[in-house]
Amino acid sequence: GANRPEWGQGSHTLDSLKRGKFATDIIAPMYPPISLIEAWDHSTEANEDGRPLIMCEYSHAMGNSNGSLGDYWRTIRSSRGIQGGFIWDWVEQGIAVDEQGKPVGLNHAAVSTKEGGNAWRYGGDFGDKPTDFDFCLNGLVLPDRRPKPAMAECLKAQQPIHIKSEHPASGRFLLTNAMDFSTLENLVLRYVIFSEGEADSLEGEIALPLLESGASTEIVLPLIVQPELQLMMCQAQTFIRFESSLKEATPWAEAGHLVAWDEFSLSSAPKQAFPIPQAYLEKQKDGSYHLETEAYEATITADGLLGSLKFVGQRELLASPLTISLMRCPTENDGLKTLQANKGRPEYAFYHENKAFGPWLEHQLDAVALKLVDLHLEEGQLCSEHRILTPANVELGSFRQHWVFSSDKLYYSVNIILNDQVKEYPRVGLKCDLDKTWSSCRWFGLGPGENYPDRKDGSAMGDYYAHVDELYEPYIVPQDHGERTQLRRLDLFDGDTGGVRLRSSDLFSFALHKYSLQELWEKLHADQLVADSVNHLYLDAAVRGVGTATCGPDTLERYRVRSGVHRLSFTISSSH
Repeated sequence: GANRPEWGQGSHTLDSLKRGKFATDIIAPMYPPISLIEAWDHSTEANEDGRPLIMCEYSHAMGNSNGSLGDYWRTIRSSRGIQGGFIWDWVEQGIAVDEQGKPVGLNHAAVSTKEGGNAWRYGGDFGDKPTDFDFCLNGLVLPDRRPKPAMAECLKAQQPIHIKSEHPASGRFLLTNAMDFSTLENLVLRYVIFSEGEADSLEGEIALPLLESGASTEIVLPLIVQPELQLMMCQAQTFIRFESSLKEATPWAEAGHLVAWDEFSLSSAPKQAFPIPQAYLEKQKDGSYHLETEAYEATITADGLLGSLKFVGQRELLASPLTISLMRCPTENDGLKTLQANKGRPEYAFYHENKAFGPWLEHQLDAVALKLVDLHLEEGQLCSEHRILTPANVELGSFRQHWVFSSDKLYYSVNIILNDQVKEYPRVGLKCDLDKTWSSCRWFGLGPGENYPDRKDGSAMGDYYAHVDELYEPYIVPQDHGERTQLRRLDLFDGDTGGVRLRSSDLFSFALHKYSLQELWEKLHADQLVADSVNHLYLDAAVRGVGTATCGPDTLERYRVRSGVHRLSFTISSSH
């Protein structure tokens, strides 16, 4: 009717969004790059066309996805005419099956729940042809309505209360009410100040004015500049987090529901230096090096890798040597493994063109090897250099390690220097296998849920604990999962004998998987996964973002992993 706005996605071309074409009342691009909508918004300054832009689809939620959702919303909030958009989509259209693989909707049987999670099926699993396979598994929630990790990013990106500060350590912050029709009358604002390694935190509540829609108010916290707190800030990196929650229940949420939060770093982390060696290795007849102190024993293999580490009173940590890691099980945005058999068919060209995982599979990054070039002791410090080679003997760069040993801990650093034989990588770092008894961990970093470089706005800094089972994300099509970023410290725990602590001055990421990379790649349904006999630890200097490339823009350049020097360094000790 005449009083309803007209909307037609096909009424303009994606590459132009040209002004002056008044066939619709709303500009509605589909999966536009952020750069495009930014350019469109800038054009409003010199154009009388005042129509809003609402993305009819953006941020495709297929599998481990929704990268750069925060980047989209920073652009939306700073714009003149971009009103938002629609994530595709709400729920994954998976079909629950019973133990015989038959849809439960037909026989009302119980859903099969094997180790990898509920048994869900998708296109092609019932002999249906033609099919787009798993292309209807693109929701923010699983078929049973359990939220996927990306939902935390939605809460953060779309929250209606915002707190900013140019200088957080000054104790001055600006709060803005971005709600369109409500005051802050039904909200409670609390803060918590905490730091890594401190069991106690400082907490308090801040009285809020009503604050009309769109208005801002200054928050001043004098305690931040008090000497006692500043001393705490000198000793460890310190953070403040603000949380806005419902004072009373509403028709859509209970009292206490978290509406918005913001977090700031008040101080940087102190740097740690490598010490002078206090314990010395002995070279063995087989070319390896061994060390035994009152606190631990360690072996560097003849191949120049940390092959054994055991602290007093604990079990052996390593089930395989600590070595290079360049591969992850591709996410569906990296490339669709379910459609590999259709590669080369014209009707499936869209699903295969320019996908990130092509070069990774071509160069077999999961099977790269290290060839020892040099291993020597230098003033009590052990140094090594390796060449990084693919199975086809293509050299990707060099791997340079450095160990220093003290009586109760060891210090380790590695520089991974990559050339441009591979244009970009899914990850760069280290990996090793752990005995199954090493099955839980604690970290100080972003959490509690899974997060990636381009999907971490919804993750808060904190001290978190999880079992390897809790670190698994049951994406219906198995793929990479469970990354945690921005770490300073990681503790690994044996079931009953203690723990090992890795601490770093540099930020790093980690993942702990009960399924091997090969198992995740080969299986097409989560319920078919079989846990490995060991757990798999990944320590990442860099990891690629997840993007939204199954049906939208690929990972932004700043979240990709290119050639160059990538560094990791750790102090490794008992965590007793």
